[in-house]
Amino acid sequence: MATHFQLFIAASQLGWASYVRNKRATASLIQHIKSIEPVSDAVAKRIYFYTIQSAVTNLWFSTLRGYAPTPLERRNALYMGAITPLVDDATDENGMLSDEILMHLRRKDDDAFKAASGLYQSIRATAQSSFDAIAEKTLHAQDDSVQQLGAAKLSQEEIRSITFAKGGYATLVYRIMLQNELAPHEEEAILLLGSLLQMTNDAFDVYKDYHAGAQTMFTTTNDIAPLRHL
Repeated sequence: MATHFQLFIAASQLGWASYVRNKRATASLIQHIKSIEPVSDAVAKRIYFYTIQSAVTNLWFSTLRGYAPTPLERRNALYMGAITPLVDDATDENGMLSDEILMHLRRKDDDAFKAASGLYQSIRATAQSSFDAIAEKTLHAQDDSVQQLGAAKLSQEEIRSITFAKGGYATLVYRIMLQNELAPHEEEAILLLGSLLQMTNDAFDVYKDYHAGAQTMFTTTNDIAPLRHL
């Protein structure tokens, strides 16, 4: 069992990585992005919060493997945190799907995603070889999750499959950015962890999702016991 001192050290490392160091790095990155394309204050704020999430996830996986993230690994996590808000901002108006998004991200100096494509190219060049394929699966899972807002009624198994893929691959992509190869069964464990994180997110968002008409495992059930068991 962890001692109070060990918990204090862990909390201090988390606070340093996600707020102090990340805040400085994100401020510098936002200035770099603004030198490439206009970025609203709302998007800049979302980049900041996404990079906090990236820093935390990066620290998880680094701690589990037993050594600190390298500067390159921290940079990749920072870039990934910035990509999502930039892509969302560029695609919200035209409903762009994953294949088209990937086409733009994979182009160097793409006109549609000027900043995001450059960040993506930097990660792609230095992450594990499977990064691009996992990023593609992550975006495809996002495509599938649009069905949760549709009028067509989904089965519990369909919702579960969408939920698990969305959370699983969105978590795995951060592990693939680290330099060392996956251990046996590690990918399976990370996909399961991501599924749990997505379920937790849906549990906290149940009121909002219910009133938005979103079909999640929590908004479409009349019995909480099976979800508690799961």
